[in-house]
Amino acid sequence: MGLAGRGRNVLLVSLDPAHNLSDVFEMSLTDLPTCVSPHLSVMEVNMERAIQRYLDQTVQSMKRLYRYLTVFNLDKFVDVMKYAPGIEEYATLETIRNILEQKGTHDCIILDTAPTGLTLKVMTLPGVSLTWVGQLLDMRRRILSHRRKVAHIKGDQYVKGGKGEQGRIALTEEEDRVLQELRAYQEEMQRMKDLVAGTSHTTVVMVMNPDQLSLFETTRARELLDRFGIRIRALILNKVLAMTNPPPELAELLQNQEEMKATVRDQFRKIAILEIPYRLCHLRGRDELNSLAPSLAQFILPMLK
Repeated sequence: MGLAGRGRNVLLVSLDPAHNLSDVFEMSLTDLPTCVSPHLSVMEVNMERAIQRYLDQTVQSMKRLYRYLTVFNLDKFVDVMKYAPGIEEYATLETIRNILEQKGTHDCIILDTAPTGLTLKVMTLPGVSLTWVGQLLDMRRRILSHRRKVAHIKGDQYVKGGKGEQGRIALTEEEDRVLQELRAYQEEMQRMKDLVAGTSHTTVVMVMNPDQLSLFETTRARELLDRFGIRIRALILNKVLAMTNPPPELAELLQNQEEMKATVRDQFRKIAILEIPYRLCHLRGRDELNSLAPSLAQFILPMLK
């Protein structure tokens, strides 16, 4: 709300299956942008629908590439793939791509992501996919090479389609639909990788509590992202307890917190850090949001220039 209050057109998107933006804004939200205030729209992605859309697109792609598959019923394939490992990550990445392509008049798109584990998989997925598709391209080129050797001896080979049609088996990279599809996918993953890692377009902000377990999780996440060339640009320390003349039972807690804050600032020296005070009430409703918005906007704005 801070960025929107400064005239930026903002789209806030929840990718967390356990959505809470409806509770925060105290209104019903859907997977379509809803205007909640001037310059601010909010949406909660329905991940079940996103997964189904991704599977439907996959099936259509398979039918285009392998026409002979139309003689089979692919419904069972979809039912099985819906629960396959990695489907949620690919569907989430596809959703992000679609949102960015339909950016429209929005100046900023803020993604409220899922818990750390799933988010890390999604963010590193383009890099992993590039390695994977590179191997598939090499394999496909070897297949085409073997086909050409066979064609040199036996002549062109043909395959029957689902309606009795015949199509000549591709021999070159230019006419091979599978290889062209792999190249298109490679280019798409490269664009996504550049977008996630590119500091000129994307700012990765991590949020942690000032405790040891949160520090361990954040440190591991940072190390993994570093390996994929994704740099964390900002860190928010949430629920920082501040108290003058604390009672004895809280003195040790506050001392541990101060030591933890010092450790965080030492380990994340080159990263901008913002402290958010502990709040007795839940962050809910416009008044609560507006009270926090100015400090967050002031913290983030320099990274958007």
